[in-house]
Formats: sequence, structure tokens, C-alpha cells
Amino acid sequence: MALPNRGPLKFLANGDLCPDIRSLVDEYGFYVLKNVVGSDELGDIEKDVFDILERLPITKDSPVEKKGPAGIGCGL
Repeated sequence: MALPNRGPLKFLANGDLCPDIRSLVDEYGFYVLKNVVGSDELGDIEKDVFDILERLPITKDSPVEKKGPAGIGCGL
């Protein structure tokens, strides 16, 4: 069963989010925006996520990442 809470990002002339999107968010708790991010942007995001994953600490309490330097977020 497909939910109706997905579609393009739409705004009113004054810049407000379209009321139909707002009502679907109120009803379902979320709205899936389609075609908001282009493939070039998506590639950049994917690269950044993989970079972050590579720099995470090797275990929950570890101060280092798997390559040796301090893991991202360590010491905070």
C-alpha cells in the first residue's frame, strides 16, 4: 500500500509551503520530497557520508579511527 505523502516540493506565491503538503505531514508525520536533490548533489552527499564513516572511532569508547588519528567527535 503506497501512502499519498510524497511528491515534489511546492510553495505558494508568497513562499509558504503548500497547505496540502503541510496537511499530509500533520496526518502522516512526514512527507517524502521527490526530485529535490540532483544526481550531482547526491554524489557529493554520498562522498561526504562515506568520509564521515571512515573517520568514526573504531569502537564506541575508542579515541581513534581505524587509520589511527583521533576519531571524529572524540574528546567532545
